[in-house]
Amino acid sequence: MDERTCTVDGCEKPMWARRMCSMHYARFRKTGSTELVRRPQPTSEQRFFAKVEQSGDCWLWMASTSWGGYGIFRCEARNVVAHRWCYEFLVAPIPDGLHLDHLCKVRACVNPRHLDPVPQAVNNRRSEAGRVNAERLGGATHCQREHEFTPENTRIIHGGRHRQCKTCHSAAVRARRARLREEAATAL
Repeated sequence: MDERTCTVDGCEKPMWARRMCSMHYARFRKTGSTELVRRPQPTSEQRFFAKVEQSGDCWLWMASTSWGGYGIFRCEARNVVAHRWCYEFLVAPIPDGLHLDHLCKVRACVNPRHLDPVPQAVNNRRSEAGRVNAERLGGATHCQREHEFTPENTRIIHGGRHRQCKTCHSAAVRARRARLREEAATAL
């Protein structure tokens, strides 16, 4: 062994301080020993529930959230939605085609008793925005140009989510065709 190398057995790095290399010296200062001590890593379950705070009946996610307010959890080298992870961990896998509806209406809640697997359409209907749209559209009897919404004059579009006045739609199509004919005539 060279006199200018680390005195720890098996280490050939250059001496830095107290006759040890920089790595062994830093380890000695931090732990009091040059031996590497590995701490046990917490499980996904332990990491998850360390980020949950029970507030009344809801289990609130206290770590990072998405722009929509849903919890984000890093698990197995990928980000997952926290309430979905909790439901699948504590209850069962979510069936294909179903979404979890927050019955408590708190997006940061991960309590599986507050989550109901339902189709997307049911989730949308139960949401606040769904109720507002239903009231807005369901309560309207006339279009913007005061044509009455009757079965003969109403076109249902976007999978039943919107109504359109057939009279206004026909007028818009005629105007667009006239504009295109006019643009084609001026281009020649």
